[in-house]
Amino acid sequence: MTEIKHRIGYCIANQYTYFKALSNLSREFKAKLCLELGWTSTTFDNSLNSSREAKNIEREAIHKVAYELLEGIIKQNFRVLETEFTIDISALETKAQSLNSEINYIKSHVSLFTQKFTDGTAEH
Repeated sequence: MTEIKHRIGYCIANQYTYFKALSNLSREFKAKLCLELGWTSTTFDNSLNSSREAKNIEREAIHKVAYELLEGIIKQNFRVLETEFTIDISALETKAQSLNSEINYIKSHVSLFTQKFTDGTAEH
């Protein structure tokens, strides 16, 4: 008897369900797998419920397509993080410039106060 993990329906449904929950990539998974295996949409749908043993080429195609989609998700998330990091750095640089301006403003007041104090013009 074929183990459930080797049945074509299980192999496809497992990935298909995962990608359906993940930004609705199930359509892309289905399209790419059909293209990879030369299947029609109907063949894919029928295979989802099939209990026949998956051929090696089918398992490899399922793995390849799933891997490519996951790699795309990772790259997209990396670009988002990279953009957020760049924005954070820009915000920090802006804040640093603002703080530097405030520090220079305070220094000028301290300098004026010190000058008036040493000139004997400080108010009591």
